[in-house]
Amino acid sequence: MPESLPPLPPLPPLPSSLASMLGADGLDGDGPPPASAPNPGQPGGPTPREIDAARALAQALVECLIAAEEGRALRSVELGVHGQAVPGLGGIGVAAPQPLLISAAQAAQRLGVTPRTLRRLSAPSGPIPIVRLGRLVRYAPSDLERAVRALRIGRETRP
Repeated sequence: MPESLPPLPPLPPLPSSLASMLGADGLDGDGPPPASAPNPGQPGGPTPREIDAARALAQALVECLIAAEEGRALRSVELGVHGQAVPGLGGIGVAAPQPLLISAAQAAQRLGVTPRTLRRLSAPSGPIPIVRLGRLVRYAPSDLERAVRALRIGRETRP
């Protein structure tokens, strides 16, 4: 059975223009309708169901705006942490999460060498550290990058 989600934080106060459209009570639904609107149930006035639907819609819009802002903040943090952006939803760059450890085949492919060459370059005799998990050998992507920098021969050119 799935875990229940944590409760949402309280919603921020509504802008006065939206609050005036929904009534003095905002989203709680207990107060009277706005003074400018006809009374519910009167000819030409909104029905109680319409008022409830408008309140639900307003609450959903506020939650959507909060979620979008949280997502924007997460994406900006991810872009700063992981560096390289990949296409995400709606064309927005979203950083691809990097795994903590990768397999020998993935490491060899990433370095552009054969698995045999990777084994020769790996610890204990080579400069590339390994992580042993029981019988499995794994590599940290950061260790691969560090080893490539250490193996580089020649002068680095910087723009």
